[in-house]
Amino acid sequence: MVKNSVERRYLRVLEPWKGGHTPADTGFGNRLLHFDACYMLYMVSGAEHFLELETRYWNELKYIDLPGARHIDIRHHLEDAQQWLGTFDLDHNNDTITKLPRIGNEEVEKFLKTGTIDLPEPRYYFKFDWDYVAKILEKAKELKIPSGLKRVKIRSPYLRKAISHVAVNAVGIHMRRGNGVWKSKKDYAELPPSVKDNEDYNALPDTIYKYWSDDKYISLMKEMVEIHPEQKFYISCDLLDEEYEYLRNKFPGKIYTRKDVVSLLPKNFIEDVKFNTVTDLNRVAIESVIDMYTLANSSFILGSPHSTWLDSILRVKNVSFNFISQAKDEILKNYIQAKETYTTII
Repeated sequence: MVKNSVERRYLRVLEPWKGGHTPADTGFGNRLLHFDACYMLYMVSGAEHFLELETRYWNELKYIDLPGARHIDIRHHLEDAQQWLGTFDLDHNNDTITKLPRIGNEEVEKFLKTGTIDLPEPRYYFKFDWDYVAKILEKAKELKIPSGLKRVKIRSPYLRKAISHVAVNAVGIHMRRGNGVWKSKKDYAELPPSVKDNEDYNALPDTIYKYWSDDKYISLMKEMVEIHPEQKFYISCDLLDEEYEYLRNKFPGKIYTRKDVVSLLPKNFIEDVKFNTVTDLNRVAIESVIDMYTLANSSFILGSPHSTWLDSILRVKNVSFNFISQAKDEILKNYIQAKETYTTII
């Protein structure tokens, strides 16, 4: 078979959740894990295609470059139709529309058994079940293929510098309190009223995401400061900035948030971002990138259980971490060890 020009060879990475979970939670961590699984198949196949992403779902591409990737901006106003449209190659030069071959569950199963995948056609699209993502990543680990997320680059030197300024030597804290976290009356009492009023933050009592109180976090932070008096903390939270700003007052001078990173950026860099609007996708995009890379460059992470957000961060950089649900003594022991071996990647 004669190969097409490089520009016409691609593996299209379709957004698997039709645009994310809620307007404020676009599934960035999950999308990165899915991308990394596709990247592994791309590498095993010989890396002779581009990985093609849909601009519609990747607002973060304003701020980061993904390895081997480019993006297209073909849109339909209906989500189901967008999924369907993405399975076709639209060749305006030759006035043709062609159905793409699929890399699906069957092809992934063959890869898991053999460690190989043959992609002789010039163009494909990915559509395999979410359950295969972890299996692909585990198989790639056996094959000693490094994570593609380690090669992600922050595009702006201003953003890199601002993240580095806040992240260096910080303990990163991932505090999940919005979408999917069930909160009791007692929990709501320590949060601003807007959290209770926002339907996107609601959850059923049987959710796997538990609410952990302010006191739980603050008591651990105080013990860390007793060990290292100069210790600072970066909180990554799925609430709006002002909805967890009150935490600064619980530990004055020690707590930083993405607001501190944003304050270091040029005004023209963020002029289109509505930081006080829950549904503003530009806000979600830049805050997701800031949170992810500040945590990835921290010295230690205190994470939320059952979080794919932390899974994706650990594929960017293997940061030492514990979950907030673990025993205090174990957390502090690992924190001390992490401080001794800490390096950054910014």
